[in-house]
Amino acid sequence: MLIGPLYCAELGNPEGQSVVLLHGGGASRWVWNPVAAELMDEFHLLVPDLLEHGRSGGTFSIRHNAELVAELIALRGHGAKAHVVGLSIGAQIGLE
Repeated sequence: MLIGPLYCAELGNPEGQSVVLLHGGGASRWVWNPVAAELMDEFHLLVPDLLEHGRSGGTFSIRHNAELVAELIALRGHGAKAHVVGLSIGAQIGLE
């Protein structure tokens, strides 16, 4: 799915709590594959490629990524809420 230029894979339990997994710089959503495999039975996973990474376009900035992730949660998170997990730059985006 696309949220503006942000590509996101939606995986897992459609009835579970939503969890957003944000990768680090120079990577893409694939870094979460082993974790997603363990969480998919219980959780609804939203795993985006950050801007200028993987299948996402746009121009990278922490603020713009954070805005798009917030929009993603509002549109696809169950109850417009999600737990946010970030690695490296993904953690900075989550904090923003």
